[in-house]
Amino acid sequence: MALPTFSSQSDDFNTAIGLTNPNMSTLGGIVNTIMTYLIPIGGLVLLVMIISGGITMMTAISDPKAAEAGKQRVTSALIGFIILFAAYWIVQLLEIVLGVNILQG
Repeated sequence: MALPTFSSQSDDFNTAIGLTNPNMSTLGGIVNTIMTYLIPIGGLVLLVMIISGGITMMTAISDPKAAEAGKQRVTSALIGFIILFAAYWIVQLLEIVLGVNILQG
């Protein structure tokens, strides 16, 4: 009797617990799966960073260094989210220009 390979054991386990994702077999599927989670997580991080920076600026009335740190935190959060958002749209643009489905798998 032949032993099953590691990959089939992994597939059986993932199927048994409901973790199948047929899109993970292609590069487009992997990018799509990552982007599906990355944008909402980036939005949550943006929200936390803006709230944290705002609280820092509000509580730093007499300390200009702390106010500047809060302002820098908000600015960094917005720049990071713009980069994340731009990455998504660059991929969309590449799909149109190259005629390939990157995000659809």
